Amino acid sequence: MQKKIILAILVLSVVALVIEILWNNSIGATVPSPTTPESSASSSDVLPSSVSKSLPIYTVGEVTWHATHYLNQNITVVGFLLKKGIGYDIVSDEATGTITSHDLSIIGTGITNLQLKQKYILHGTFMNGRPSNSHTLYTLEVSQISQ
Repeated sequence: MQKKIILAILVLSVVALVIEILWNNSIGATVPSPTTPESSASSSDVLPSSVSKSLPIYTVGEVTWHATHYLNQNITVVGFLLKKGIGYDIVSDEATGTITSHDLSIIGTGITNLQLKQKYILHGTFMNGRPSNSHTLYTLEVSQISQ
């Protein structure tokens, strides 16, 4: 009986991993582990040299759906500029669509020059909270931007 339970847990783990891989491939994302910073797009190819070459690049949804793993840390996120606000902007995994609580408000250096529907790589501090009227749950205080 114990062997059947262990086998069932193993099968479910494999199924969950396959579903996660298929999901991430369908949205074009990679799922680097916070402890093993690897992704399909090397950070050295897209970020200024002052940002560590070993940093993982996360999707907006990855950090906002699993925020406790990233709060108050310097992270690198890829996303599309979805909305320009006063003193903040909002990025998302999609270039168009409705803003949800799992999109990401951004504040800080250089955001005034960003263009709507363009994809950006943003590096900064991931924080709980949001600018007023942003309808998001979290904010990235941006220190570097790359396209």
